[in-house]
Order: sequence, then C-alpha cells, then structure tokens
Amino acid sequence: MPRGEAVAGGLIRAVPGDVSDEDQVRRIFDDAGPCQVVIANAGIAEAAPFARTTLDQFSRIMAVNLTGSS
Repeated sequence: MPRGEAVAGGLIRAVPGDVSDEDQVRRIFDDAGPCQVVIANAGIAEAAPFARTTLDQFSRIMAVNLTGSS
C-alpha cells in the first residue's frame, strides 16, 4: 500500500487496482483501514464505432464503468 501524503490534516493515497477484480478491491480496502472519502476513477472504452461494438464488449464497458465489475 502506498504511504500517502499528508494534506490539510488528512492523508491522501493513490492506489492502483483493477476494479473488475473483487478480491483485489477487498484487499485494497482491508489494507487501507478506515476511509472517510473514497474517489474511484476507473473506466474503459473500445476503439471501435458504437455500431460495431459487440454485446460482450458493451457489457464489459458497462460493467467496469458503472459497477466496477467484469
């Protein structure tokens, strides 16, 4: 777990992770301890026109971008 940086009386920590891996997300939160604020910034896209995006591709995009799963 990255150390973090003290800012305005608190601690800011950036932690890379794969939001589609539930076990990894649980480990991150277990390692972090109590959190007052969490900012999750994750998203994927396909390099194809929407009309050529398959249902599987679209489902994965929605799963990661909206629910953080795959």
